[in-house]
Amino acid sequence: MVLQQRKDQDGVRAMESTAKKSCQRRQELGYEQPVRNMLLFMHAWSEKLTTLNFCRVVLELPSRAAVKLNAAMRLITEEWVLKNPVPVGGPGLTVEVDESLFARRKYNRGQVLPQA
Repeated sequence: MVLQQRKDQDGVRAMESTAKKSCQRRQELGYEQPVRNMLLFMHAWSEKLTTLNFCRVVLELPSRAAVKLNAAMRLITEEWVLKNPVPVGGPGLTVEVDESLFARRKYNRGQVLPQA
């Protein structure tokens, strides 16, 4: 996501561009907000405070913009994690995975487990 300064207003435009092979796709995310709001949203997102109600009341963002910004931040985070992998475990450490969190319940039977 790229923030571009607007010359005609005091704000920025969020752009998302993805380059795959030889073609390039550039998509305008469709919202323009002041730089202050964008930075406050990024900080709130890092603190996991970006519910629609919070964005509407505190940041004064439209619901649609909040949804698109959340999705864009998830994509940016996903790209960063894929480029900078963090090994799990290490020498002398055992990693245990609870497989029941990955399986579906059949016919609405079984215990409902919290999805962390």
